[in-house]
Amino acid sequence: MADDKMDELIQQMAALGISPDMLGVLGRQANQGEAWMNSPSPEGRTVGHTYVASSPLEHLASALRQGVGGSRYNAAVGGMKDQLAQNKQGIAAYGSAQKLLYDQALEEAKKRAAGQSAGWAAGPEDGSASPVPVAGGMFGPGY
Repeated sequence: MADDKMDELIQQMAALGISPDMLGVLGRQANQGEAWMNSPSPEGRTVGHTYVASSPLEHLASALRQGVGGSRYNAAVGGMKDQLAQNKQGIAAYGSAQKLLYDQALEEAKKRAAGQSAGWAAGPEDGSASPVPVAGGMFGPGY
């Protein structure tokens, strides 16, 4: 029963595919998207003594760059939120696995302690174990 539960927890942890490097990649994508989103709009220039307005194609390219930057930024931030939620699930699964291992180790320690203390005679006052072992106890028969 406990081994089945442990196998299930291990499979859940492996299925989560937690990758701390992914947050760095998504962070760089978000920064690039933000830079594109906040890129300056085209402005007219003065050539010699004549003012030349910016081209309609420059305005179109700027609008497209800002739109693509916004969508890349939103996609990266959404990916970061998903990755953080996945990391939280992984941490919870890891904590469950650790608790299960701790409980198993504690149960085995109790069994071992109960087996060892069964070979000792009870003390007269408080029922505590006596330092004198009985036959078949901790030191074997005859001691």
